[in-house]
Amino acid sequence: MNALSITRIVNSCTLLEIDGLRVLTDPWFFERWHTHRGEPLGMPVSDLPAIDLIVGSNPFVNHWDRRGLAQIASKGATVVTPNGRMARIAKRAGFNNTVTLADGRSTTVKEVRVEAFSGGGLGPRTNVYVLSTPNVRLMFGGEACDVDAVRRWSAVNGPVQVAMLPVNGLSAFGRRLVMSAAEAVEAAAAAGADTLVAIHDAHYEDWIWRFIRRRSTARDCLPVRDRIAPAMRVVDLPTGRTGSHIDLGAHQIVGRIPGGGEVTEVGA
Repeated sequence: MNALSITRIVNSCTLLEIDGLRVLTDPWFFERWHTHRGEPLGMPVSDLPAIDLIVGSNPFVNHWDRRGLAQIASKGATVVTPNGRMARIAKRAGFNNTVTLADGRSTTVKEVRVEAFSGGGLGPRTNVYVLSTPNVRLMFGGEACDVDAVRRWSAVNGPVQVAMLPVNGLSAFGRRLVMSAAEAVEAAAAAGADTLVAIHDAHYEDWIWRFIRRRSTARDCLPVRDRIAPAMRVVDLPTGRTGSHIDLGAHQIVGRIPGGGEVTEVGA
C-alpha cells in the first residue's frame, strides 16, 4: 500500500490518504454567484469517503465552503483551523471536534501530527500545515504567500517529502495574495521537498473580482526548478485524478522552456 495518495478536487481542495488516514484540505464544493472555479470539480461532496481530519488554511469561500462542510457526512472528523471564526462555521455545520492552531502550535489526530505556522498574505491569518506520520511528511499551504516563513520553519524543523503550494500568484492592487510559481519552487526547495504538487492554479475572472490578477501557472515552475532544484518533481495533477507519492511522476511537468516553448505534461 502506498503511504500517500493525493486526489485533487479543485483549487486547494484535495483528498489525502496518509498511512490509511483520510484528510480533506480546504473544502470547496459549491460555487457562489461571485466565486467560480475556473476548472472542473473533481469530486462531488456526496462521493467523499469517510474522513478523519479536515484542515482549513483560511476563511475565504473558495477554501472554507459552508454549504460543502454542512454536507460532509463524516461529522466525527477533527477539524483544524487557524481562527475561531472558521471553527464556529465548522461547528454550525455539525462538527463538534474542532482545534484552532496558532502559529507554531501543533496537535495530533490519530497517527497524524499536525503542525501549523503562519502563511502570510493579506486579510485573515492563514495557516500552512505540516502533516506527519512515521512514513510521510507533507506540507500543505492552501493560501501560502510567505516564502521566508517556509524557510524559517524548515530551518528549525527539517525537511518534508511533498510540498503542496499555490502557483498562480494572484495579486490585488499590486499586492500578492498567494505564492507565484517561482515562489512555490523556492519554498518547496527550502522545505527540502522532492515533489512539488501545484495547487491554487486555475482562476475564474468573476466580474466582482476583476481587480485580482493571475500571474503564473504550474508550467511557470520549470525555469526556477531547473535552476535551483533540478531533481525536484513538479506535479500538475488534474482535478479528479489520484496519484501516489510513487506514481505522481506520471503527472509530472517535463521539459525545458528556454525560449517560452511548449512543455509536455505526461499522463494528463
